[in-house]
Amino acid sequence: MLKLDHIFGVEPMKINSPATDVEVALALRVLEGCCLLHRESVVLAHQQKGVKVLLNVLSTRGMLEQGVCLDALISLMLDSLANQMDFEACHGIEKIAELIKDEQGNENIRLKCGEFLLLLVGHVNGRREGAPLGTIYEDTRRLLGEKCASLIWAASRFGSTLDPSQRQSTLHIQARRVLESLELNNLSTSS
Repeated sequence: MLKLDHIFGVEPMKINSPATDVEVALALRVLEGCCLLHRESVVLAHQQKGVKVLLNVLSTRGMLEQGVCLDALISLMLDSLANQMDFEACHGIEKIAELIKDEQGNENIRLKCGEFLLLLVGHVNGRREGAPLGTIYEDTRRLLGEKCASLIWAASRFGSTLDPSQRQSTLHIQARRVLESLELNNLSTSS
């Protein structure tokens, strides 16, 4: 078993200049990897308010960081009720909905938000109300509309039955359909 305890005792270097977009994206990838491979990193991320920090990055940084940030958020929330509760308390679903609904926003970020919602809904589906993210379907319906929420729910159920080699491409296709559904909904409500 790999032990990483010695890393957590190291004092960080003093930073003299703000981090570049690439440095922030790289740091987020490292965080994602640590959380996927090392359970204690998820706990530490919760103690350091990682979800709140990531949602701030998602709201304030550029496209490069936003895409990586969504991946890091999934890794923090996977099997972590504490981080899922933080996501809910920070109104994370509203921030994701804001990005996906922004038709002037970057298409790739909007697709990544669709993928995020598909993964999130698929992971928490079937939870009782009162549990972390137990109202995810209702929240998605309220924020994105009934048709889009139903599509996300149905597509997230289908993806779990696929062969792992097909999941990524199918996830991308399903996210594209979510965006199309959202855009059709926006067209019908604006007419």
